[in-house]
Amino acid sequence: MDDNLNYTNWLNKSSIETDNVSVSPIWGFYDVLDVDCKPPILGDSIPTGSHWCLFHPHVPMKKVGEDGHPKRGSFMPDPPDLPRRMFAGSEILFNHNIKIGDLVKRKQTIKSISEKNGKSGKLLFVKLEEEYSVEGKICITQLNDIVYREAPKKIENSENLNIGKTLDSKTLDSVSRKEIIPDPVMLFKYSSITFNGHRIHYDLKYSKEIEGYPGLIVHGPLTATLLMQFCENTLKKQLAEFKFRAIKPIFDNEKFNLNIFQNNDNGEIEVYATNLKEEICMSGSAITK
Repeated sequence: MDDNLNYTNWLNKSSIETDNVSVSPIWGFYDVLDVDCKPPILGDSIPTGSHWCLFHPHVPMKKVGEDGHPKRGSFMPDPPDLPRRMFAGSEILFNHNIKIGDLVKRKQTIKSISEKNGKSGKLLFVKLEEEYSVEGKICITQLNDIVYREAPKKIENSENLNIGKTLDSKTLDSVSRKEIIPDPVMLFKYSSITFNGHRIHYDLKYSKEIEGYPGLIVHGPLTATLLMQFCENTLKKQLAEFKFRAIKPIFDNEKFNLNIFQNNDNGEIEVYATNLKEEICMSGSAITK
């Protein structure tokens, strides 16, 4: 890594933005999740996970990077030898409902930055706190893990990652399960409602030839949203807290499963997204209200 980069200068850096919640992205959110519902209207509470449809990044094309994301270095760090940036996980607290028509304030603060070496090479971890508030009341608090990685190596191009951990037989026998069939249209629609320009989600040529993946990647927040919605629909309760960690990519060219496991030993609700090999691609936990 570049020894001239002093990451302490980025710590506690904050950004504050406001956004009006409108009908359009919320209606699009329901479409992506394939939910039959009445047209959302002013005053409706927004569904769990749809806060990621707010605060679109407005960036002119001259400020867009090769990967489709905004060029880095203004608010988030820009390590020159780590061009890939990924959303690796989050801890979310749902305190109060946000409604269509609300004026929402989002405060982002960089809480920590750490450098590590992993199996895939050098890594930079950034913890980014987000507070979503309405009229001074904090509705959602989110602590994100953002990971910067090296450019892909040619040897990654076939399957990209090693075989991952699988669900044990005890858990598999006790899960509630839902099958998800992703496709490029689903990923395009989610990219559209979140205004996510990252090309790994819609540009197959770029994803395969530049990033070294076998297909388009299902967005981490989309997978997390599907897990949250499955929890609420299965348990018939709203979420108070949700934590997740992305472990392996999920691609558009194969089905995957959402799994809920209620551990009766400690009362914890465990959630997993698994691929056809039963490998854990995303793990997490939920607490209901």
